[in-house]
Parts: sequence; structure tokens; C-alpha cells
Amino acid sequence: MVIYYFADIDMDEESAPKIHVLETVDNLERLGHEVRLFTSCKTGENEVQMVAVPCIKRPKPLRALTLSIALFVVLLCFGLKRRPDVFYSRHCPATLAMAAVSMLARRPLVSEVNGILAHEAQMLGGSGLRTSILQLTEKSNLRLSRRVIAVTDGIKDYLARADKISPAKIRVISNGVNTDMFYPQDSRKCRQVLNLEASGRYLGYFGSLDPWQGVDLLIDCLPEIGKRCPGQKLLIVGYGPRLEELRRHISQKNMENDAIIVSSVPHKHIPLYINACNICLVPKTEKGIGEYGYSPVKVYEYMACGRAFVAGRVPGLTQLIEDYECGQLFDPGDRDDLVEKTVRLLKDEALCNQLGENGRKAAVENFSWQLITRKVADVCEEASRS
Repeated sequence: MVIYYFADIDMDEESAPKIHVLETVDNLERLGHEVRLFTSCKTGENEVQMVAVPCIKRPKPLRALTLSIALFVVLLCFGLKRRPDVFYSRHCPATLAMAAVSMLARRPLVSEVNGILAHEAQMLGGSGLRTSILQLTEKSNLRLSRRVIAVTDGIKDYLARADKISPAKIRVISNGVNTDMFYPQDSRKCRQVLNLEASGRYLGYFGSLDPWQGVDLLIDCLPEIGKRCPGQKLLIVGYGPRLEELRRHISQKNMENDAIIVSSVPHKHIPLYINACNICLVPKTEKGIGEYGYSPVKVYEYMACGRAFVAGRVPGLTQLIEDYECGQLFDPGDRDDLVEKTVRLLKDEALCNQLGENGRKAAVENFSWQLITRKVADVCEEASRS
């Protein structure tokens, strides 16, 4: 198949969305499909066929409008030269432009939904008008899609209930992990490579620093964890606009020697950081999740590296841990429970190792990007035949 894939993400930022897109494109090509990636921010460092779609960066409303117009024109030009078998979009407001071109080209559109945009905008303080516009474009985009891929069951249920999208055309496909890149390594050797204390003990958090990720709670819990497990340090490898805010938070608590923040780490180096940690954490708050569930790339990366983890008891993570016995759950926002579950793993090496082994096995057998992308390809082929 020839697939035109659109993703409105920053390709210069090391982030989970970027990894998801590049791994999907790479594995689709390995399966023999031809993929051309259209993105609003192009970088020359990625080995994929990439087309930059120009747009005005600020203000946001003008950016969304210019991106949609430019995407329509660019896709139309490419479509006239060679019509793809499938249009594929990581859902965003500009997907409406791809939907319009797909109708003109008489080719199906497959939309991938990783979160509810209106809800995320609301969480970040967006205006009521912006939220309403996002809700409207979401409904329009998805109703025009031949197939919809949701990364969680919660998102599927929401789209069926709130947006009236037929459940028959929604497929649930989780995020995944590159199990050849992420695998168990010797912790001491990884620390030496990273110039960390070889004999140190590290808790690890990796990923977005958005308010609902719970990183603030994690920092606040560290002193109590340190009392019960002396010498424990926190390693935060993250990205996002709250980076400096969290650094100030750590400084105000005089924790610079105990909580280390590292930013702008190339994805190929993340396995070293994960393997340098004794256990990893996903302190997600229920407030940011709502009812939609959670399928975080970082959790599958923890699992693939054989690292046990402590996670908030939220939809998606709860099922994952209960199904594969790869971590411990704590009540979201409950500081005492997070401390208790973390200390339990730190003090029980046998349990920690067993959870890590379970996670590695589950990652290889169920969540490798090769397996995930085969499912995506099947949905695309199904859409092209229907």
C-alpha cells in the first residue's frame, strides 16, 4: 500500500509522539508499504520520506488555520501526482484538511486518536471557545474517517458515546516499544557510562512533565523514601514547558543532590538511563486521565528493559499491571501510598526482579512496535477494501 501519513508534532523534540510516529512509519515500511510522512516541523535527521507543511507558528488559532490550508494544498498536489491507497492521520484539528482531500481522491482516511484534544486543552487552561472548536473538529474528522484507531478502550468508549462514532469502525491498538533497542542491561555499567554513581540507587521517571503526570508528587515523596531507604536518588529525564519550574521546585526544597533533571536526551540513549535505575515510576494523577485510559510509551519501555515500576491506579495502567504482573499500583495523588509501594519494591529485590522479568516477557510477546504496526497495517488494509 501507499500511505500518506500526517502528524502535527515537533520532530525536533525527543517526545513520545515523535517516537510513536517514527516507529510506526519505519515498521510499516519494513512490512513492504510505502509511507510518506507529512509534518508541520521537519528535521533532516530522520530516515523517512518527510514533507514539511508550512504554517504560521503564532498565534495558535492562526497556526491551526494556516496549517489546515497548507496541508490541503500540499496533499492535493501530491495526490494529483500519485493517489495513495490510504490517508492516515494522527488526530488533530488539521485532520479535517486530510479528510477533505481523501474524499476528493476517493480514498479512505484512517484516524489515530491518542487523547481527547478538548479535554487536554481544558486541562492546560484553554478557553471555552477553543474547547468547543476542538470538540466540533473532532466529531467532524472522525465521522469522515473510514476507520478510527484508539490507543485505549476508554477512548473508544468516549468516541462512541460522546461523538456518536460507530463502535464498529473503531479499533483499539495500544502504544508499543522497540524491544531491540530497549532490553535489560547491567545497571552499574549504565551508570558508569552516564557518569552517575556506580553504586548509587536511583528511582526513574521518563517522559512529559505536564501537570497531570504527577512529577511534583514524586519530588515531594523523595525525602520520606530517603528516610526509609537511605541513599536513594531520583532521576527525571523529561521534556516540556515545565522543565524550569520543576528545577526551581527542587531548588526550593534544597534537593539538588538528590533529584536530578536531565533534558534533551536522544531517544537512543534512554535505555541506558532506564537501566541505570533500580525501579521506575508513573505517578500519573487521575485528574489528567479522566475516563479515557492511558497507554504510555514510557511504561512499555520500562517493561522492555526489565524494570519493575510503580504506577497510579488509573484506567489502562491498572489493567496492564493486573494482566501481566509487572508493577505495583498506588492510589493516584496519595503520597503515603506512593511512598509505601515504592519502598516495598526497593526492599524486596526478589519481587522487583520477578516483576521486571514479567514485564520484559509481556513487552516482547505483546507490545513490540513490529506487532503493533502489523495491527495498524491490518486496519489500513481493511479500510482500503471496505
